[in-house]
Amino acid sequence: MTQRTPILTRRQLLATGALALAAPLLGACSTSTLGELDTPVGQIVPSKLAIVHTGGIAGCFMPDEDHLPLAAVARHAQDLAADGYDVLLIDGGGSIAGTDLVDLSDGEAAVGFLNAAGYDVLALGGAELAFGQETLATRASQSDFALLSANLVDEAHEKPLAEASRTFKLSDGRMVGVFALTPEEVLQENTPLDWRGLSFDPAGLLEVAQRQVADLRSQDCRLVICVASLGSYEGALTATDIATRTSGINVVLDVGETHNAPQTLTDASREDVLVVQTRPRLADANVVYWETGTLSTERLATFADLPRDEQVDALITQSQLELEELLAIELAQSSYQLDAKDSARRETALGDLVADALLWEASRGLQTAPDAALIDGASLAGGLPKGAVTWADIIGIFPHVQSWLCVVEMEGAALLELLEGACKGLPKAAKDAPQMAGIEITLATTAGKKGQALSITRVGSRDFAATDTYRVVTTQRLACGLGDWPAMTNEDLSNAEPLQASAATALSGYLKRSLKGKVGKQYAKPQERISSPKRDADKDDAAAAGEGSDKDGKS
Repeated sequence: MTQRTPILTRRQLLATGALALAAPLLGACSTSTLGELDTPVGQIVPSKLAIVHTGGIAGCFMPDEDHLPLAAVARHAQDLAADGYDVLLIDGGGSIAGTDLVDLSDGEAAVGFLNAAGYDVLALGGAELAFGQETLATRASQSDFALLSANLVDEAHEKPLAEASRTFKLSDGRMVGVFALTPEEVLQENTPLDWRGLSFDPAGLLEVAQRQVADLRSQDCRLVICVASLGSYEGALTATDIATRTSGINVVLDVGETHNAPQTLTDASREDVLVVQTRPRLADANVVYWETGTLSTERLATFADLPRDEQVDALITQSQLELEELLAIELAQSSYQLDAKDSARRETALGDLVADALLWEASRGLQTAPDAALIDGASLAGGLPKGAVTWADIIGIFPHVQSWLCVVEMEGAALLELLEGACKGLPKAAKDAPQMAGIEITLATTAGKKGQALSITRVGSRDFAATDTYRVVTTQRLACGLGDWPAMTNEDLSNAEPLQASAATALSGYLKRSLKGKVGKQYAKPQERISSPKRDADKDDAAAAGEGSDKDGKS
């Protein structure tokens, strides 16, 4: 009978301090005991091992007909333990970011769910890096499971980002070793600012894997397991390559979008290696059995009536209810409806509001206040209704997960070039109009009406100068050039300073604190931060005509 981590609710974990007592992120390989060594002297009863494998499960904690609920996976692991198996619960990564339920807690909710389900290993993937290294370290300190990556390196501190491997002692005393490989392609899921200072072991996946096998075998590991998510990416190497071009690995657990049947391949030393691929989002889960030296597999499909662990189910259900309550909280009252439908083509009142919020957030959080704020209009969605504004409305405005903020230092000439490109075709043919705060620009039609000339009049409190340097707050996504705009950062990212705030938290704080919960007439219409001499002249003519009508009694 295995000894599992007690299944506690998140509140119980917090109350008992269990979250704070977990192993740190950085450190050498450590060993966990899966069962009591209570076999009588002279009698060896080989233990049975069941390895439950999932991957990419961040969006699938709640029960759903299209995927296994996490509570069902936890219950199945418990049933295996009750049947006399030592059990390892292993996730291939990509599991602590991606939904409101998880993202609003910066991944903490997911860690609580995995703790409650009794997970032993989580391989680092793109989702685990989404909140940055500092938050990742915090989540690791809260986890009862090992976060593993054998090939991610923290360049700044000249050491691995995480544990490379973890060993487990079975009930009969045999050792099992698990190591994880992080595909280089995961970094494409995040902005370069998220993984600044990180690199991959230059030796490459094959050499790193072989090195891990040697290390685990030296610790008397009878079974060596490699965990990866290579099937989720079109990378240079696949799980098959890891299995066949190294020697000494017994099982490769991969994550991929398609369901491939488990296969037994031959490694570089002509030994058998089992390759098992599990689909993400709990489309299924695989169980690998190791009994009397023999490996076999079982697939858990999406059974709606599969038994579930009641405590895990209750924890996730309660968290979802708390999320719904949070999303319904009224943050402000708006006198006007502000929507994003035209934000890609022209300046909008919603764009002005969001840009003001970004500038406010950065100004209160930094010693050196930024000069301006800038966001791409095409990245805005939804809007604010007339009347009560809730958290759900705020989150709906920012569909991109990467709405984290940063401040970029850039020369006036570069800022001018950026805005010239963004305003091209404004307003009728524009595709990604800038939404700004602290910047005033003027558009003038050029000779022959073949284009338009853009000039910046002011940035912050200063008249614009192409040779001056300006501090602009924006999203990390936009700063790194992940939208239609060119990157605002230089190649080594040295001109960018990440902030511990997102666009959503900035907007909610601005509504509550700066606007005192009221969106009034200042946002009734766009504030004309992008002006046109012709439009201004037309306004003057209209005003003059109005004055004449009043005086003469006719139009």
